[in-house]
Amino acid sequence: EFPLTEEEIQNSVIEWIYATNKLEFSGAETIVDTKKILRALMKTQSNVEKEVLQTAELLSTTYDRSSGKLRKSDVYASNIDKSLYYFPHHGLIKDHLFSLGKLRYFGRNTFIVYFCPSVFHSISFLGTSPFEDGNGRICRFLSKRILDLILPVPFPMFRDREAYLLAIEDGRKESDPFLAPLPLLKLSLNSAISYYKEFLQTRQKRPPNDNLYDYFIVAGSEEVGIICWITEMWEILRDGSYTDCDFGVIIRVKKPFVTDWISDI
Repeated sequence: EFPLTEEEIQNSVIEWIYATNKLEFSGAETIVDTKKILRALMKTQSNVEKEVLQTAELLSTTYDRSSGKLRKSDVYASNIDKSLYYFPHHGLIKDHLFSLGKLRYFGRNTFIVYFCPSVFHSISFLGTSPFEDGNGRICRFLSKRILDLILPVPFPMFRDREAYLLAIEDGRKESDPFLAPLPLLKLSLNSAISYYKEFLQTRQKRPPNDNLYDYFIVAGSEEVGIICWITEMWEILRDGSYTDCDFGVIIRVKKPFVTDWISDI
């Protein structure tokens, strides 16, 4: 297996938590502060968990009632261009999900099996969820859990809030459920490629391990020792619309790498 250290895995998870917090304008101001908070929590995880459960019980009668409330007709959100996006009424979701069930993934590789469903969760269920609050967070968490099955470490899927929102809005303009996730897929792929390039720069001084060569392919790049999690990704690009993506680093992980630490987080 790829020789990742515990610190590398933890740092990666911390970066993901920091980035997704920034999308919600929440969390610590810096990644250093985020790391301090999470490392402190890890040392007393069991006690903290009990305290959280006890606090939730105390707040159950006074908790904000709008959180988790079902959407009503004409619920909308403001887009970046100041236009309005009207969420589908939860009574229409059944028919919409039926059409989403017809979605076909092209290709044979790990990228198709895992990465597309991950983005599919983020865009499709964000719009069809019947609840008013918390949809973005739970959809991104589901996406992360899917990718945890194949990626050696999680990456900050969307570091830039505006780029993330623009991708969501572009997807909502598509009436075809197959096309709706594609803008977010492009952003997610480029985010992953960028992150793993940075990640591997810290490992370049390590001696090469012959056993790793079954785990990676490098395309369009002179770098050596790249973790691979994508092969022939252009198989799904049925109209060639993503040929402008930065596909210099093609990565594919041969088998899952999920640790107890990531599962706890």
